[in-house]
Amino acid sequence: MTGKTVVITGGTSGLGEAMGHALAEMGADVRLVGRDEAKCRKTAEAIRARTGNGNVGYYVADLSELAQVRDVARRLRGDLGRLDVLINNAGAWFTKRRVSADGIELTWALNHLAYFLLTNELLDLLKDTAAAHGEARIINQSSSAHENADIHWDDIEFEHSWDTAGKGALGPGWAVYAQSKLANLLFTFALARDLEGTGVTANAVHPAVVVTGFSQNNGLLYKLAAPIRRLGNKRTPREGAEPAIHLASAPEARGVTGAYLGPPRREETPSAIAHDRKVQERLWRLSERMVGEAAAAA
Repeated sequence: MTGKTVVITGGTSGLGEAMGHALAEMGADVRLVGRDEAKCRKTAEAIRARTGNGNVGYYVADLSELAQVRDVARRLRGDLGRLDVLINNAGAWFTKRRVSADGIELTWALNHLAYFLLTNELLDLLKDTAAAHGEARIINQSSSAHENADIHWDDIEFEHSWDTAGKGALGPGWAVYAQSKLANLLFTFALARDLEGTGVTANAVHPAVVVTGFSQNNGLLYKLAAPIRRLGNKRTPREGAEPAIHLASAPEARGVTGAYLGPPRREETPSAIAHDRKVQERLWRLSERMVGEAAAAA
């Protein structure tokens, strides 16, 4: 990976930090994106110290705010001469309904619209890199939670159905999270098809069950539950990050596109709806409209 540039969102802990460490260890120029400057600085310093790679930096942005997504994309385009790998990894599950600064339900804003907008804002840089260096890669973090999900077109932000359709096996808001993870797959497969012939590939991954800082934004109970959950699941963040690390770096992953991988690097079959082109196209149009409306209102 020496000489290659990688951008990782949600890169300050858990899976994203594991990805950053592994790719920096391989020699990549790594740029982490996170919303907390202190955590970004601490993580970048730790990765530099552990790997001996001085080319690890960071950008601060709250990716739930679409104006900040556009701003960090502008800064990346201005600073980077090339972008070989974009890993959209930032995400969260919320047990209470919240809205972003744009007035969009927070799960949808962070887990889907941020992926959609950041990727499209950086697409020219990715294509230019592929043209100059032979390839570029996009990797979107999804989840097996998508398997029982659907797109709730009549209430996409669960404004009227948080306590009914928004519930799931793990509690309030879980079905909302699952919908966003299905959206990641729909977006990935549509993108892979659109990018054919450009040298830019698009794939999705899932980490299986890994106990990280994920979900601890939901309060003390979820923080206290983490050690107990670790007793039953020994998979490390590095193991959960392996599918993304493989797709980002492996020579044999060159040209692979439209795939969905789980740990350790096994290709899996997503739910049937994820490959439905009509659903993909409808979601793309809706996403374009939502990010456009947010820009117009700013």
